[in-house]
Amino acid sequence: MTPPRTGAGRALRAAGLATLGLTWLGTATLSWASLIERNAFTLRRTELKALPAGSEPIRILQLADFHLLPWQRRKQCFVRSLAALEPDLIVNSGDNLAHENTLEELREMLEPFRGIPGVVVHGSNDFYAPIFKNPLSYLSTKPRKKRYAPKLDVESMDRMFQEEFGWIMLDNRAEDVVVKGVRMRWLGLGDPHIERDNTELALAHLMELDASAPTPDIRLGSVHAPYLGAVDSLVRHGCWLVFAGHTHGGQVCVPGYGAIITNCDLPPAKVKGLSEWSLGPGRDESRTALSWAKARAAREELMDGPGAEERLRSTRPATGFLHVSGGLGTSPFAPFRLACRPEANLITLLPQDAGEER
Repeated sequence: MTPPRTGAGRALRAAGLATLGLTWLGTATLSWASLIERNAFTLRRTELKALPAGSEPIRILQLADFHLLPWQRRKQCFVRSLAALEPDLIVNSGDNLAHENTLEELREMLEPFRGIPGVVVHGSNDFYAPIFKNPLSYLSTKPRKKRYAPKLDVESMDRMFQEEFGWIMLDNRAEDVVVKGVRMRWLGLGDPHIERDNTELALAHLMELDASAPTPDIRLGSVHAPYLGAVDSLVRHGCWLVFAGHTHGGQVCVPGYGAIITNCDLPPAKVKGLSEWSLGPGRDESRTALSWAKARAAREELMDGPGAEERLRSTRPATGFLHVSGGLGTSPFAPFRLACRPEANLITLLPQDAGEER
């Protein structure tokens, strides 16, 4: 005859079942995140009325955060398949590499886009190989000590982009790209995540371009990591739409809630996709004046003649838009995604209606 269970026995049995259930749930979640979802590549589409009335639509394919490893054939095949979209422009938002011997795979993966205009900014993992980091450190509000791994061959990658693909490097530069008769003026920054952004140098190039080139139809910006100060600077200085990556869309999100972290000071609500960007009255305008003063001095070293500050100032919008790609990869030391599928992005710029202004 089985003796009746005591209250303590029932509690121990319930605790054991709960532990077993949580262990099973944790194992299933980790398996899903590491084996299935991180390879469930998808395409997100966005449309914006941005071009002069009468213009043809322009299809921009944004590719971010490959973190490419030589053996990631599924990712490489997915990216190659995106050529069927027939994009008019490629925006490469950085963090292309995750291994020192991946350049040939990167070249092969991007081969279908050869001949299509493109712009590129660097992320930290174009310069440095990934290293292990404590995942819990991302939840801390304290600044993390930066540790840099061995350098990657970013020079060879850049030569490939420029000489073989004809793409424009935008770190701390301004350049024009003409697509379907639309003149786009791009302003780019180096990666603020590793303090490679130089706003003064970028603005010096921008003022030089404004003084010497035809008036653009639209001004666009690009930076790898969407830190508030970097996006603010780009929007303040004329960029109506800013492209960024870096966040991985939060990478590990809470189903039904969304991202918890962004790996920068960007609010989680803006971690991926399109969002409106308003400078707001509380942002530090004194930094803008200082940037312009330094940029003017830098510009004098680049060119002679009067500057274009007043013309540019009159074009600066009070608000703009930020588009953050959730990216296609992860660090090899954190190979999982949860409620955050890896993505490429197709942003279609449409003509405005007659009489409509941005």
